[in-house]
Amino acid sequence: MKNIRILLAAIAISGMMACQALADTSTVIAAGETALGTVTSTPATVYQPGRYQAGTDLPAGEYVVLAVQAESAAPRYVIYENSSQNPDVVDYDDFEYNAIIRVEEGQVLELRDAAASPIDEVREIDHFYGNMYKVGYHIPEGTYWVSPYEDDYGLCYILSDPSDSYEAVLDYCYVYDRVAVSVEKGQYVQLIDCVLTGAAPASAAKRSESLQTQEDSLAAVTGDDDSSVFQYLADLLNALYGDPDKAGESEATSPVVAAPAE
Repeated sequence: MKNIRILLAAIAISGMMACQALADTSTVIAAGETALGTVTSTPATVYQPGRYQAGTDLPAGEYVVLAVQAESAAPRYVIYENSSQNPDVVDYDDFEYNAIIRVEEGQVLELRDAAASPIDEVREIDHFYGNMYKVGYHIPEGTYWVSPYEDDYGLCYILSDPSDSYEAVLDYCYVYDRVAVSVEKGQYVQLIDCVLTGAAPASAAKRSESLQTQEDSLAAVTGDDDSSVFQYLADLLNALYGDPDKAGESEATSPVVAAPAE
């Protein structure tokens, strides 16, 4: 979610905060506190690192992408508009454990140090490791505690679609301490440097300000009265991280879908 992170970093500079952090910084998951899964499903269908065209090499639809076990692995997916020589990049992201994607007919999916399986074959995602969940599928709709890893802080995004795009963000929060977030069926939860730690009372959640309000506030700070500032930040991000098509190729020859550590 690099595109989104650079936008939200700018918003943070303007003094806005999202979800209300609570005092408890524990990441321990209490027994009986949640029905979240502690294993990841073993899918029957696994598309190993490589390039696949939707409709030809694999069906169009939603997939869970899992990191593979390989030395110095840097899991990433890239979705291209088509199979032409210089196609536009529709979506891409780096992750640690898993991501959820949607590929349309004719698009090309490239997997680097990662393997993809149809979402209906991955019904459970280990919440000790999981980076992304579909609400109403992997987790029930409701309110959840989210805690950062160790003493660091994280980011929690609530998305309308499984996409690394600003337009897909419905809500977000910085996770400095334990926070409560509410999610609805059909939404997607993406976690960066933080983890789901259990069910929370609905009264504990505090929604962030609307994205339009945030955009207006940032425009007021920068003196820019339109959304071009966000495009500028997105362009800056691409300049910093470069073209995803030029990233190093995976050297894993016989990757295995990652499993939680014993």
